[in-house]
Amino acid sequence: LVDLNLKTLTDNTKKTVLSYTDTAVSGASDTQTVTVENSVVNALNFTSTTGNEGVETLDFNIASASTFVSVGGNATNTETSTVNVMGAGSVELGNKTNAGLNALTGLKTFDASASTGNVTAQMTLANDMTIKTGTGDDVIVVNNTIDDKDTIDLGDGTDTLITTGNVGAKALNISNLEKLVVKTSGAANTV
Repeated sequence: LVDLNLKTLTDNTKKTVLSYTDTAVSGASDTQTVTVENSVVNALNFTSTTGNEGVETLDFNIASASTFVSVGGNATNTETSTVNVMGAGSVELGNKTNAGLNALTGLKTFDASASTGNVTAQMTLANDMTIKTGTGDDVIVVNNTIDDKDTIDLGDGTDTLITTGNVGAKALNISNLEKLVVKTSGAANTV
């Protein structure tokens, strides 16, 4: 697949849509590289001819500080199992209020261990997840229960894990965490 390069996008009211033919993304290991520099993207959407095919891996190469309000679209929501983040720039893939990666219900791996910038990402743990971040001051927001089948390593830096769900009763696989925030909406959460 051809790399997508986004540079100095500033109108955060517009969507960026990448459309594929079904044939182009019909394989089981399609990777889309997105290189970003100094941009604010309201929504990065992926679609195919019928909407039934998507990419399995998204690689974000962050050259300088950038923000994505949301990422997803059509079959990419269920087919994307891996998101990788690399580069020296800081990035928000969602934040404490924006959707970020929540639409990617097939996501199993979020790997930002190669990133030296500050990484903020919001996601829903619909599957057993592996989450890694790098040397920046990273913030990971998860919208449901973290349990012993999830592995979270937030690397170096002063890192924060925010959850709006419960934290499982069994021993958790969380390392290199400096701050844990459990947010509630009035109902009780279990920690």
